[in-house]
Amino acid sequence: LMAVLLTLGAAASLEAMQRFDDALTDFTRSWADALGWPVDLSHVISELTAPVPSTIYATVAVVWLFVLRFRAAAVYLALASILGVVFVEVAKRSVGRLRPPGAEEYQQDLERSFPSGHSAGGIYLYLVLGLVLWRIGHANGRPWLRWMGAALMVFGPFIGVCRLVLGVHWPTDVLGGWAYGSTAALLVD
Repeated sequence: LMAVLLTLGAAASLEAMQRFDDALTDFTRSWADALGWPVDLSHVISELTAPVPSTIYATVAVVWLFVLRFRAAAVYLALASILGVVFVEVAKRSVGRLRPPGAEEYQQDLERSFPSGHSAGGIYLYLVLGLVLWRIGHANGRPWLRWMGAALMVFGPFIGVCRLVLGVHWPTDVLGGWAYGSTAALLVD
């Protein structure tokens, strides 16, 4: 429901939504730019979680899970990721929202801001992989897998925050990405 409502709001260019986006973007950029290091860190994280590296990570994780005979977990991760990409691409092409001013410094595709693909991937790939690892670690008495899973469950949503710090997405783009990523993960589960 949240994904649909945010998509309709972004497509209609609702004034209240834009005021919220402007205010939160100005606030975030003011402290992030003043400190400097949050922008640098966010840039590194965004590069490491871009579509090509994320696809490689997902493929390796799915193959690894299959090899270790966690087939249901492998299928879950693969299907959640594929469905998440489909949702995001359909929404991006349908809405066609422009990115915030200044985004061109870090982002080439300036016509497809909503929803944030990085934010969605943070949920349907990184958070889901974290859940899978946590469950496997818990079931097999491997605390290191639980810790790795917990770290990924925190890291996944943090990717969206990094997109705000860089100023390449509006806050509602990130919320939309989280909503679409969550929808993909829940529909497959």
